[in-house]
Amino acid sequence: MFRTYFGIEENPFSNTPDPNYIFMSERHQEALAHLQYGVQGSSGFVLLTGEVGTGKTTVCRCLVEQLPDNIDLALCLNPRLSEAELLATICDELGIDISDCRADSVKDHMDVLNKHLLDGHARGRRAVLIIDEAQNLGVPLLEQVRLLTNLETASAKLLQVILIGQPELRDLVGKPELRQLSQRITARYHLEPMTRTEAEKYIRHRLRVGGLAADLFQPDALQEVYAHSSGIPRLINSICERSLLGAYAAGTKSIDARLVHTAAGEVLGKPAPPPWQKPRQKTVAFGLMAGAAVAAVIAGILFTGSLDTDATMAPKPSRPAAGTHEDVQTSPVMAARLDDTLKDRGPSPAPGGAAATPEPLDRAPPNQVADKVTPGGKGVPHTPDREAEVFSRLIAEGAVAVFKAVARETATAPQAVARETMVVARAPAGDAPPPRQKAVSQVVDEAVTLENLFRHPAIKGGLDTA
Repeated sequence: MFRTYFGIEENPFSNTPDPNYIFMSERHQEALAHLQYGVQGSSGFVLLTGEVGTGKTTVCRCLVEQLPDNIDLALCLNPRLSEAELLATICDELGIDISDCRADSVKDHMDVLNKHLLDGHARGRRAVLIIDEAQNLGVPLLEQVRLLTNLETASAKLLQVILIGQPELRDLVGKPELRQLSQRITARYHLEPMTRTEAEKYIRHRLRVGGLAADLFQPDALQEVYAHSSGIPRLINSICERSLLGAYAAGTKSIDARLVHTAAGEVLGKPAPPPWQKPRQKTVAFGLMAGAAVAAVIAGILFTGSLDTDATMAPKPSRPAAGTHEDVQTSPVMAARLDDTLKDRGPSPAPGGAAATPEPLDRAPPNQVADKVTPGGKGVPHTPDREAEVFSRLIAEGAVAVFKAVARETATAPQAVARETMVVARAPAGDAPPPRQKAVSQVVDEAVTLENLFRHPAIKGGLDTA
């Protein structure tokens, strides 16, 4: 479709190894030089490896086009064979008659192959075996290939072997059981992907050979192609071909980075975020909020773990009278500490008046408990005032939601104050508020410390595992 739109006769980014479109980068030239050395040499193996789509087969075909006339070539493209089948394939490629050979006999094939190579050597001819996708060769088959190099005269090898494969081939020949083969490798080369400069030259070269304008891809589009392909020629061809189709669909004859990004997503199947859209980063605040929620849940377990299972839902408490503490819930000991603190701060300002600056909680009450440290001996002293400050800060920062402490007079003792308290985790926005449960009437007069929290029977574990 896009060929008619752009007025061209063929697809300039086809992945077929068309010699008219061959672009030899510096790396491809070096790889070809190693193969030529293997053809002209007289001993050992040549090993060419590279990632999928980097152009190994293209380099191989380029070598075949440049072979001298006195070279007999055996090209094996399917190495998933048995030992006898591999030898039969080599004989077929060299034009050797194997009608008298038993199909499963390695010896029969080796004998006729050796005789043919000796006759060719006497006539001044040489034989080269190229095995593509050699990473699929098993250890027994590679050992058989090594034995082919034993076909020799007193001065020269009768068969030169070139192994071409993916990076796994390097690991394969490095195994201890193949050390004899590894020692016979006289030339090794690993074909790397193109650089960005080479990739841009490669795209412009194929555009020019195909009859398209060299500036069809905008500079930022060329950078986008390289970013998605990492310089692998096969991926470059696929992305550019899809970009031409996208330009035809959009009715434009200039390809920009956005069009290339869309085309790359269709080719690769999982489009990466475009460079102009930075992915959202998780903030540290999210982790702090999660930690505060966990702490709140632990506190809630402490104060609700001993609730009566048969207790009913408590009605919503009415707004407390003047002098009571709003939006604060704690144990009776903590409430006493907050009473003392509010008394120290003085009365609340009148409406419209200036707010008084609160004083820090630094006054130790008379019934201050002894300092406690963590089991390692390096903890911070835990005093009631310090615990009040910690809980107050959590409440102020919104990490813990609390019910109001309700002051009410009892029938028998009008001056006595009974507080129903409970600490719960603040519900996320949009969620239903946590149920309000009635606290038990019996209150343990105990200092609220982290150590007491983790010793509470409602919490499984202990200080060491908390």
